[in-house]
Amino acid sequence: MDWGDIIAIAISAGGVLTILVQGLMTRKVTQANAIDKLSSVYERRLEALCKRAENLEIRVDEVEMESDTQKTEILNLRGELQGRESMIKTLQQENQTLKSQVKKLIKENVCKDLRIEDLTNKIRELEDRLNRYAKASDIDQIGE
Repeated sequence: MDWGDIIAIAISAGGVLTILVQGLMTRKVTQANAIDKLSSVYERRLEALCKRAENLEIRVDEVEMESDTQKTEILNLRGELQGRESMIKTLQQENQTLKSQVKKLIKENVCKDLRIEDLTNKIRELEDRLNRYAKASDIDQIGE
């Protein structure tokens, strides 16, 4: 082998070596580009997920406030309901008392009506007697 062959081999080997180095570099650049694209996609995805998580947190807070408001309203309504139920029981008891008083008064009225009727009959009877005595007295006076 002479120097010309060595130079020819070195030049051709250098070209192959250059192609290999270029191939490796292109591969590394392609990998870097792919990593960059994936990173930017993941960044956008992560930002979207963070924004969604923030929106969901806000919505959860709103729902919790609504829930607290509704719980307070339910407690208030239960209190009103208990008050009304208590009032209903009181009114029912009062109604029963009044009904029994009405029954008692009706019985008393019936007794009084019977007593009035009895007294009216006695008054008539006494008036009749009085009238008879008066007539008898008038007859006695005429006869004297």
